[in-house]
Amino acid sequence: AVLVSAKLTGVEGVTGAVSFHDAAGKEIHREEAGSAGAALETSPVFVAAGTSFIICVASARPVPPSSRDYYDLTLSFSDLSHRGEAEPNNRPENASRITADSLTGQISTQQDVDYLVWVNKRDYPVIVNATLESPQVAVLRLEAVRKDDVALVFEDSAVAQEVAENIRVEAGEQLLLALRVRPKLRKKDFKPAAYTVKINESQFNDDSEFENNGNAARADTL
Repeated sequence: AVLVSAKLTGVEGVTGAVSFHDAAGKEIHREEAGSAGAALETSPVFVAAGTSFIICVASARPVPPSSRDYYDLTLSFSDLSHRGEAEPNNRPENASRITADSLTGQISTQQDVDYLVWVNKRDYPVIVNATLESPQVAVLRLEAVRKDDVALVFEDSAVAQEVAENIRVEAGEQLLLALRVRPKLRKKDFKPAAYTVKINESQFNDDSEFENNGNAARADTL
């Protein structure tokens, strides 16, 4: 299996779009350039070994463009150790794995949701801080989703970033994170948002506060 990403050069007057389809023609991922004439670099898309895929290049706007300029499309292939998200990852079962201390990705549309998963490979519980960094961090929401639990939502949790902090993860347990656009954002204010999620872990001890302790039933023991 490999990760495939595409780079599309800008074409004057055209807002380019690149979509990935499986062998049957079903669209599995699509991204648009930020504006007319802008270049586009897609997030990596997961392609299983021995399978084929189709890439479609088009104008993102229905009005026929007047430009007759040419474009260049470049495909890049990388192995699964790549530190970027792998599309599609818009469902928990398809979450991109965070295998290093950081992962990069992009929220491409206002309805896009990126799920990321980190696994505690230690033989003891740890406290995890997950930091979201993005030039458009003010329009993004970071969520920590625990099994059979309510998602912890982080908006305006820190200056110029979002931080999901003090989350206890047991040995062998996974932490599922979700990134999405804030629900009150107006459509005209949305722009594709590149981001980086950084993971910092430390060994849990009895003096550590940990989330979710937002109600009396989950209070930390002093």
